[in-house]
Amino acid sequence: MARDHVDALRDGLERSSVNTPSHEAPAPDVSWDDLVTSALIGTGRRGTPVRPRPGRDPALALLDAAALHTVRRRAAALPVAAG
Repeated sequence: MARDHVDALRDGLERSSVNTPSHEAPAPDVSWDDLVTSALIGTGRRGTPVRPRPGRDPALALLDAAALHTVRRRAAALPVAAG
């Protein structure tokens, strides 16, 4: 019986949107300035430096790209010495 529950959970996870990316990762050459400019001018007037998935709001793709850019930048930062 426990195996049936595990199999049902596994099947549910495989079909869920958690395992499918919500955006395409921006190319490494997308600059922070391009992301900020698109955000300030608006995706309707300027577009986005990243291509959103079909049927997806370009503004959400822009926010995802900015978040990913920030995570990448922070991951490369060295820790500051204490004290």
